[in-house]
Amino acid sequence: MLWCLGSADFLSEVESFSPLHQQTRDPRRAAAGDRLLVEIGADLDAQDIADATRRGVTVMVCAQDQVSLLLASEAITSDDPSAADDVDSVDLEAWRQEHAAEIIGRSAGLREALEMAERVSRFDCPVLITGESGTGKELIARAIHRASERRERAFVAVNCPAIPKDLVESELFGHAKGAFTGAVSAREGRFVAADGGTLFLDEIGEMDLEVQRKLLRVLQDFSVTPVGESRARTVDVRIVAATNQDLDAMSEKGEFRLDLLYRLNVVQIHLPPLRERTEDVGELFDHHLGEAASRLGAPAPVVDDEIRATLLRAPWPGNIRQLRNVAERLVVLRAGRAVRLQDLPATLRRGADVTPIAAARPVTPANAQVERAAVASASRSGDLTEVELPKDGVDLRATLQRLEARLIRQAILATSGNRNQAARLLGLNRTTLVEKLRKQPQLAVA
Repeated sequence: MLWCLGSADFLSEVESFSPLHQQTRDPRRAAAGDRLLVEIGADLDAQDIADATRRGVTVMVCAQDQVSLLLASEAITSDDPSAADDVDSVDLEAWRQEHAAEIIGRSAGLREALEMAERVSRFDCPVLITGESGTGKELIARAIHRASERRERAFVAVNCPAIPKDLVESELFGHAKGAFTGAVSAREGRFVAADGGTLFLDEIGEMDLEVQRKLLRVLQDFSVTPVGESRARTVDVRIVAATNQDLDAMSEKGEFRLDLLYRLNVVQIHLPPLRERTEDVGELFDHHLGEAASRLGAPAPVVDDEIRATLLRAPWPGNIRQLRNVAERLVVLRAGRAVRLQDLPATLRRGADVTPIAAARPVTPANAQVERAAVASASRSGDLTEVELPKDGVDLRATLQRLEARLIRQAILATSGNRNQAARLLGLNRTTLVEKLRKQPQLAVA
């Protein structure tokens, strides 16, 4: 149930998006599992919010112009399928073939990302795509654009780190003739170029704080003012941003604007690294091997089971981009011939020999002792003052990983799988918990 508290205009905005909502003047009517949407400035104090949260109510506070974005995000990301009843189910494989055919793989993590991309493509709201470099974030962004109502207009990609710091503003917003040395003619920026379409801001975590401030202003009213001009121009742009960094952590350090993060992170799509998609490595490798052979006009090399096993064990720090380069290297070196182990890059061979997964290491008595003491101490006093280092030392990384997994699992069970409530029990943002569950999906089963 969605309960709403606010002005007549606010409630009218909610009505246009979610006609099944219930109006209320008494937040106590909202029960566990309900959502309470409150207009900024409404007659609801901090105690009311605290009481509702303790009852298991999800409280959302926003301004009138943020209603559509917030409810779109809730409909797309909700754990409860009934929250998105207005979203028709589709054949994901058919959607993929039409809009994302170049995205290869069948792993659960990739499928989850594609499902989210399909759903968000129906809503005209900002999207933040997270994942390591080389995981295919731009491919997901292009798929969203191709499946959206903006498909007939431009998709403009901006690689934020590649633009010199003193030219970023001009590149994004444009400049007037003579606005600075070298500006011999006026130029439209990327926002204007993407008008009516999609603007993809890649590696946005690298953007300078001052440019972040100006970007936030544009996202608030969607008008841009070229450098050297005083007249603003209105643009109609859908923003899809991507990052390989933890923007939440950066905002806590003052390295990324929190208000901008809120604007961008309406819906988040996470792409897992290739080392977590081992079942996709073979299909990806064969695809890029065939593609490289066709492009270079050479016969594909022969790859035996030993080489394939080595590829599966490799950590792939460069992800799909690295795998594609290895495939091209092998076509050049061994066209039409059998690939030997020494033909693989040395870094790949060394990495395939080591699989240090801390969480899979044996639990020593010392580790178990520390874990038990940590849980007991936190339960009694809320801190870890009673935990002592064993005489023989402890595997700190493995212990912390197991302790985290244990507490996440307990929170999921205690809330019957409700991720919003589990995140509150753990003191985490919901998106942070979702990302952790993606990496350890066995913890998410209630």
